Amino acid sequence: MSGRLGHLLAFAALRRGLQVRGLGRSPGAVKADLACSLESFITTTAYYDVPALRRAVTGVDAVICAYSPTPQMYLEAQLLLLREAENAGVKIFHAQTWNLNWHGIQFGDMEYYDAQISFCRQVELTSKIRPVYVFSGVFGEQLWGPLSGTFPTKRSDGTCTIDYWGAGNTKYPWTSMKNCAEFSIELLTTEKDVVDGKGGFFFVRSGYNTVREFAEVYERLKQVKVELIRKGSSEDLHAKVQELRRTNSPRRHCKWLGLLVADLAEQGKWSIGDYKVFENIQVDTIEDIIQEIDPEACGTTKAA
Repeated sequence: MSGRLGHLLAFAALRRGLQVRGLGRSPGAVKADLACSLESFITTTAYYDVPALRRAVTGVDAVICAYSPTPQMYLEAQLLLLREAENAGVKIFHAQTWNLNWHGIQFGDMEYYDAQISFCRQVELTSKIRPVYVFSGVFGEQLWGPLSGTFPTKRSDGTCTIDYWGAGNTKYPWTSMKNCAEFSIELLTTEKDVVDGKGGFFFVRSGYNTVREFAEVYERLKQVKVELIRKGSSEDLHAKVQELRRTNSPRRHCKWLGLLVADLAEQGKWSIGDYKVFENIQVDTIEDIIQEIDPEACGTTKAA
């Protein structure tokens, strides 16, 4: 729970009067104002430290998995945690999701999500626990990655460029990490099916924007001229992804991950109809997200 999302989840739970127990390898990475509010913190040496996992889940009402977003943690680590939760009699298990809608794609469509799909199916086949899966799109704080493949690049003349594929009109669902945390805790405490241990698939979002809208707001708020650079058509993008797949091991899937997110978006794979709305939670805007971006953190190139 030492990461940013883990902190936000813990604070969201504490604000609702819940007790929170932490699990992680680095207790020193937990901020002091959170550490002093925890019921306890269980230190683990590795994701397969079963005795630590067992201590962490014993006597709790719900488990929220906020492991690092890697295939190994999505599948192997999360499955170990779920087994210990089940052995301890826990009925509410929030899976490490906060993803784009991999529930709407097939195994093999996106290597990065294959581990998530495998976890979901394995749990369906072998466990009494019915996890909670929350699909929130792209983290707002990382919104520019899938949209352009890179952070806005700053030229030496002070202007910025953002690359894109296709027509630039494809919308991407996104949710700020703060909203992800608030939405998840609200689900675990107020959604009847979740409270009753029935789990489910839930869709949330803070916004739904195109790369053009992102660039317009970035330019307006940062007072920086942004040039959109079209890298190619949707067909060009798909061909590039397939070529990278053909010439690289699946273990190097992160090499084309951003391009693949955009490729599947161009195919309409991330579209979702019904989103869960929480009237009592203030939803972040695209302006809120862009205000947090430091233009000085952009890469720098020579002016064209």
